[in-house]
Amino acid sequence: ISSFNAALSQRPDYLAALEGAAQIEYRTGNPGAAALLERILKLKPEEQTAHAMLAVLAWKERDCTTAAAHFGQSRDAIASQPEALEEYAICLVRLQRPAEAIPLFRSLAAGHPENNAAVYSLASAQLMVRAWSDAIATLRPLIEGDHPDARALDLASAAYEEMGDTPRAVAALHQAIVL
Repeated sequence: ISSFNAALSQRPDYLAALEGAAQIEYRTGNPGAAALLERILKLKPEEQTAHAMLAVLAWKERDCTTAAAHFGQSRDAIASQPEALEEYAICLVRLQRPAEAIPLFRSLAAGHPENNAAVYSLASAQLMVRAWSDAIATLRPLIEGDHPDARALDLASAAYEEMGDTPRAVAALHQAIVL
């Protein structure tokens, strides 16, 4: 870091030194990483990795407005990073933008079908946008079969009730309670 800082003292806009310093500061959790990343974006606004790193820093500070903006600018960089996709999707939901979160949750659930939390999140976002039958379809693998999931049944119950199918809603909720 001292070498990068020495280079930056001579040339504050030296991109390679900025990127190296930002990477080290980011990995070590130094708060100065954000300022370095911002400087990188002034020189190279389309730099997706810098946007992704700023998004994660904003997420850690619980600043979903900033995180979502930077995640949105780093879609290719985070496409194969489930944790970043999840953080982005959660921020979108917190910002009252569940329709935008659905494709992200769908990708997470498809990529990790064993991850029930991703399935719950997808179904919850679908419920928020009033896509009741989509939520039921999402939950179907968890509510049917020999070992139904209580939380999935609870979500399905809400969807059934919104669809006007009170008997199925009550049956699903009863089964969830029993489980």
